[in-house]
Amino acid sequence: MNFKKVLKLFLIFAVPFLIAACTAPANLPISNSKVTSNYLEVTSLKPSATVTIINDSFEPQNVTIYVGQAVKWVWDDNGYTHNVTFSNGTASPDKTSGSWILQFKKAGVFKYIDTLHFKVGGRVTVLKNKSY
Repeated sequence: MNFKKVLKLFLIFAVPFLIAACTAPANLPISNSKVTSNYLEVTSLKPSATVTIINDSFEPQNVTIYVGQAVKWVWDDNGYTHNVTFSNGTASPDKTSGSWILQFKKAGVFKYIDTLHFKVGGRVTVLKNKSY
């Protein structure tokens, strides 16, 4: 097969698939939220607990919230890079400043670490909703 035929077949068959793979359908919602099985990464929800990353540690190390509530992590460690990573792979970006909010959709105990500093870790305890 000569080069022109191969190129023509490529343009006819491969290029449309490549273009389709790189574009999102117009009817899909666009969101800043990332959904996983137990968590929802959000940017606008008011947190019920705040954890500060300071002095190479999480303060407080352990927090307790209810299903549907969120925790906010705040980076305040003199420009040192940290992250918040849960065992299922849900993770914040590696950051030196700013904040990250995560909503919890299920009850349980969720341990996290800073994968850049393995000795640094904490726990979020999520209780079932309050009954009134």
